[in-house]
Amino acid sequence: MKRVAFCGIEGSGKTTAVRYLLEYQVSDRRKRKVWFRWRAFLTFILYLYAKLRRLTYSYKDFSVYQDIKVHEWHGDIVLDRLYPYFLIFDMILFYLAEVAYSLLRNNDLLVFDRFFLDALADIAWELKRTTVLQSLPAVFVYRLVKKVDSCIILDVDPTLSLQRKKDGSLLEELEFKRDVYHFAARHSSLPIVDTSNKSISDVCGILVNVLRDCGI
Repeated sequence: MKRVAFCGIEGSGKTTAVRYLLEYQVSDRRKRKVWFRWRAFLTFILYLYAKLRRLTYSYKDFSVYQDIKVHEWHGDIVLDRLYPYFLIFDMILFYLAEVAYSLLRNNDLLVFDRFFLDALADIAWELKRTTVLQSLPAVFVYRLVKKVDSCIILDVDPTLSLQRKKDGSLLEELEFKRDVYHFAARHSSLPIVDTSNKSISDVCGILVNVLRDCGI
């Protein structure tokens, strides 16, 4: 079974590209899409801890009419030490379960919308430090990324991302996470596809060529 993952900041076009590819490019394959948002197992303990410490709170952003959740976790020694390990462990469990389920269904193509790199970017942002990119959990992430047949990073100008999503994301957050993806791309020799000012058909044409080069 071939496994493909799409990563990138919010608004880079991951979900749109995945949907287009599955509907128009690989419609004849036994495929399955997974939105790679983890299920909290060990991390539930940390979420509870953060809530009790009042390090997690929500506010209403009337510009986008959404409740925005804020994690002020940087500086807390418990969260700083345990969060990267707990989150990656939970995601590994989720990943193994999804792969096993797809094998049982005899799928020959498993496509991930978000992947471990996105979790690593989230961790670095929540803890407000880039040293996590060279930590032991990050090493696991880089190895797991190499296990799939193709992991593609979709890139976009953060200001354009804000125009696309309008989900309450901060420009500072998007710029920070974009730097994380670029570091990971250099570290693990991952392809980057810039979706700025490109139509979905143009982006998917590039992605099809990248996947073809990977034998997919």
